[in-house]
Amino acid sequence: MVGKTVPILGTFPTKSWWQITNPWSLGTQCWVASSVTITSGDLSKVPVLAIPTGLVTGVSISTPAVVPCTCGGPNPTSFQVSITTNGPAKVIYHLGNLQW
Repeated sequence: MVGKTVPILGTFPTKSWWQITNPWSLGTQCWVASSVTITSGDLSKVPVLAIPTGLVTGVSISTPAVVPCTCGGPNPTSFQVSITTNGPAKVIYHLGNLQW
């Protein structure tokens, strides 16, 4: 939320993420990447928390509505992949050799 000021509740040892009060859902917390924030104050006083386990909560794959094809294929197309998680997570995915 651009321009919104919230207190930082916690961080990781690397200070790469900040735990804040979720501005869209009061009473809950969320994590935001430090790379997309502007901070001020004494960050050495922010409690260091254990890194939460992020889980994949959604995956969607889409292609254009019409896939151009020629007889004898293979027919190249592009895919758009969206992966959502419930917090900071490293996600490794592989789309290899999709067959219809």
